[in-house]
Amino acid sequence: LTRADEFNGSAGSPPDPAAWFLPDERNYETGTLNWYRPQNVALDGQGRCVITAKREAYQGFPFTSGRLESQAGVGEDLWVTPADNWAVEASVQLPTGPGVWCAAPWFLGASWDWQTPPRPGFRLWPGCGEVDHNEWYQCQRNQIRINLVRANGSWDARLVTLPFNIDEGFHVYRTECSGGEWRCYADGVLYVTFRKGDVPEWVGTYDRPFSL
Repeated sequence: LTRADEFNGSAGSPPDPAAWFLPDERNYETGTLNWYRPQNVALDGQGRCVITAKREAYQGFPFTSGRLESQAGVGEDLWVTPADNWAVEASVQLPTGPGVWCAAPWFLGASWDWQTPPRPGFRLWPGCGEVDHNEWYQCQRNQIRINLVRANGSWDARLVTLPFNIDEGFHVYRTECSGGEWRCYADGVLYVTFRKGDVPEWVGTYDRPFSL
C-alpha cells in the first residue's frame, strides 16, 4: 500500500489538499448543466467525503456539483499511478435518478493537456487515454457502465448488471493494471477486463501513468 485516504477530519472541512485538487470550472468533458465548485466537496466527520449536487444558479449554469482530481493541472501531479502493476480501490455510494449523468470514479491519462496544440510531452483527449471504472447514466439502479476510450474517440463500453443497487450503501470498486490488462471489480467480483491485444493504441497510452 503506497497511498490511502480515509477522509478523516472534521465535518465540513475539505479533503486533504496534498492529495486532491478541487476544480472550480464547468464540465468540459460531457457538457452537462453543472459547474464544479470546491464548496460542494466536504468531509462529513464520519470518514466519508461527500460530493453534493445543488439546484442553484452559478456562472450561467442551473446546477452545481463537485469533483476530486489527483492532478492540479497539466503536469501538476499530486499523485498518479505507476505505468504498470498497480491497483486502486474506493468505497463509493453513487447517486441514480433523473438528471444524473456520469457520476463516476474514472481514470485519465496523466499526459493529458487541454491546450491546442498540446505542450511537448502531453496529449489532447482522447489520445491521453481514459478508463471509467463505473459511470451511471441511462441505466438501471443495479447497473454501471465500464468504459475504455479509444484514441479516435470511440468507446469500448460495457454495461454491467450488479447484484446490488449502487445508490444503496457503499460498495468497493477496484481497478487493477498489470500484464497488459486493466481489470475492473465490484465487491471483489471481476466484471470487465480490457486487454492489450484488443486495443491497438495500448502501447504508449494504456501502459503509462494515470490520474484519478
